[in-house]
Amino acid sequence: MARGLRERAPLGGLYKICGRQNAGRKKVYLLTIPLLMSLGVAALFYPGFMSYDTLHALGSARNGVTDSHWPPMVSYVWRVVDLVSHNPSAMHFSQVFLLLFSIFFVLFLFTNKIAYATTFLLIYLSIPAVLGTVAVIWKDVLMAAFFLAGFAVIAFMRFVINKWWFIFLLLLALFIIFLGVCSRHNAITGAVPLLYYLALVVCSRVLKRPIHLWLGVILLGSVLTSTVFITKTLLDNYSLPNLERLSTNDFLIRSVRVLDVAGASVCVGSNLFGDVAPNLSLAEIRSVYDPRHVNLSKGLLDRGDVYRRIDKIWLSVALHHPVCFFNHKLQLTKYLVGANKGAQFIITHPSIDNNEYGYSLPESSLRDAASAYIVHASQLPFFKPWFLYLISIGAFISMVRVRALTAAYLTIFLSAILYFAGLVVFGNAADARLLFYTTTALSMFTFISMWEFKKRRK
Repeated sequence: MARGLRERAPLGGLYKICGRQNAGRKKVYLLTIPLLMSLGVAALFYPGFMSYDTLHALGSARNGVTDSHWPPMVSYVWRVVDLVSHNPSAMHFSQVFLLLFSIFFVLFLFTNKIAYATTFLLIYLSIPAVLGTVAVIWKDVLMAAFFLAGFAVIAFMRFVINKWWFIFLLLLALFIIFLGVCSRHNAITGAVPLLYYLALVVCSRVLKRPIHLWLGVILLGSVLTSTVFITKTLLDNYSLPNLERLSTNDFLIRSVRVLDVAGASVCVGSNLFGDVAPNLSLAEIRSVYDPRHVNLSKGLLDRGDVYRRIDKIWLSVALHHPVCFFNHKLQLTKYLVGANKGAQFIITHPSIDNNEYGYSLPESSLRDAASAYIVHASQLPFFKPWFLYLISIGAFISMVRVRALTAAYLTIFLSAILYFAGLVVFGNAADARLLFYTTTALSMFTFISMWEFKKRRK
């Protein structure tokens, strides 16, 4: 009878994963190790670095959401956290803990080794682009935490026998991934593999014939992806809970296209804006265009004339200068992956901007040492994102060759890559934090691949 109850319980799958004798102790480790590491991060950077983006989300949480230029969901989440404590460290700790717990749980599910999961977290937090991002209360960490928590729930669903618990976890995973999609405007590209993997786990439970299974995955995955994206788009247009219409604009897409044309102009060696900005010289474009960040190109983007017929000009440049058209994307990618000389661009934000709440950083030599480590270590080649990504691509090829690439592993890899691709296509900045999810997911994939190779050599 006890055995039956365990199998029907939501955590009954742990008995299958780690054995009945060790399940109790390992469940304690699953919680306490990421909890202690999260407390360490929160204490080290107390109360959490805060940039303009952070304070905008906080202001909207406490004073009401009035626009969707930044994702409103971040403010809604902070509003919930405020119910527990108005100290910003509560938000900082919450998103870091959800992130580290999700990573730890996923690594444990695949390796069944607490020591391996712990080792990964220690290595992971030593990566400058990771530590520099989790030190700040940024939505990039929140989005990654939601995505990986959703993936953890989906991966665990495979071990659940009881139908009702399975349905509950299905809805929970879908809700968590939806929160992740709503946490960044470009997050949908990274969510697509997660939603199709969810569809695969669901369809595998009810469909047995391969043709039916694949048709079911395609249909259900498409429905889930469309529903999540449409709901997110609608939610961005209205504030909660009063459903007032929010102010929106298309500045993101239009600014990206202006930067694309500017980058192509620099590559071609002439002004490609044509007659909409005839007085704009190539020398002026070079002086006001900076591929690293939209704010560094304000001298160009503040000109009203460059937006006239920008869609038509952008398409014309793509057709007539197909190589130079990608110059801005190439320069943006170079800074995103840390292929530039010196430290990565905005590797962290080691301060709290002026704010109406009086939040400031206390004196801390440990925090200052950690901030110095982030900046200096980010210049080491083996810590650069491009190096980590190359290793993960090599691991992917090796996994394919030895036929160890499961659907779950493929999901992690594709989610990271598609998020990267979406950021390059739609991005207008090259902050190190923007690829936080890709760096996290590919680091996990590489570590799991190493474990697979080690297991097969025994």
